[in-house]
Amino acid sequence: MNTSPPVGIKEAAEQLGVSINTIRRWVREGKLQTERQPRPQGYTLLVHLPIEGHVLTDAPTQTDAQPDAQAGVYDPPTQDVPREQVPVLGDFARAEAMAAYSARLIEPLVTRLAEQEQIIRQLAEEKGQHQERLVHQAERIQQLEAQLATTSDEVSFWQRWFGWLSF
Repeated sequence: MNTSPPVGIKEAAEQLGVSINTIRRWVREGKLQTERQPRPQGYTLLVHLPIEGHVLTDAPTQTDAQPDAQAGVYDPPTQDVPREQVPVLGDFARAEAMAAYSARLIEPLVTRLAEQEQIIRQLAEEKGQHQERLVHQAERIQQLEAQLATTSDEVSFWQRWFGWLSF
């Protein structure tokens, strides 16, 4: 494949009119040649774009990729898989990963929810006990008020003997 001088991934995406992720996928699939340029922070991946006349597509390819010793990039071989199966396998793996992630997030919440439900049940039981005591105390107050009303009709011992004194 005839290629042009290397450019960065962003420039390659702009020149080919595709996204940066598409360029990265094409590099993984072996559709584009790359080389690593050392940097103080690690390395930068430079892409060799195909010369005019060569068309790149998203269709799967079957290649026997070899490690590129000069560039230090290993392109794994891709399998010839019908396009209909790729999304299904990807969706299944994505669903499993999402389920595991959700379980990891939700498990502590479910545990905390169970604890809170137990606390709510205990508080509801205590509330019932307090209501029973309140009803009992209200009945006792009524009894005492009735008893007070009957005794207020009677004259007390002190009022009988010293009623003639005014205080």
